[in-house]
Amino acid sequence: MIQLSKDLSKKVNVILGKETDNEFFLESDLNNVKKISLSKLDFAFIEYFKNVEELTLESFPSIVNDDILFISQHMKAIKNLTLKEQNAIFNLDLSYIPNLEELSLIHNDNLVNIYGLNKLSKFVFYDNKDFNNIRQIVDFIINNKDSHIILDVMYYIDILKIFYDENIDLHMLDNLNWVESVGLRKFYVYEYNNKELKEMLK
Repeated sequence: MIQLSKDLSKKVNVILGKETDNEFFLESDLNNVKKISLSKLDFAFIEYFKNVEELTLESFPSIVNDDILFISQHMKAIKNLTLKEQNAIFNLDLSYIPNLEELSLIHNDNLVNIYGLNKLSKFVFYDNKDFNNIRQIVDFIINNKDSHIILDVMYYIDILKIFYDENIDLHMLDNLNWVESVGLRKFYVYEYNNKELKEMLK
């Protein structure tokens, strides 16, 4: 039997439909977990969640890039990764997660670079305030024409300019979703329509 921390036990009990105060689990139970949200405080137990395919990393305390390497060494099945409000990650290296299919990066204020951003079926990227490496986003768009891509509208004009300057087909941008994170205490996402995007250009 494996004893998890009290907080992690609560999450796992909900996933497995067990009694909420249970702290002891069979390794086979934990191997059956496919989707979970973890904090850095849960990393001592990551080796027991080796079959997780959908992982959300909670905000506090923030992870760093070495944590992504640590996770990938124990959770090799990850296909869907969400990083939200991770203020200590600056350079994200995704090459450690070769089977990644979906990636969401939201409200990671100090993120400046993403390495290993290759083929994905879905990419969500908004409100990463310090990120200005537009070239990385442009290259991703060009190489992922069939992906579902949701981008922050603040990049729209810069991306459009690169496409125009380099004579890249502007119609590729028509298939993207452009959003803005709105609000102070409670965030909601506003999606721009084509008419509003044209107004921005004026």
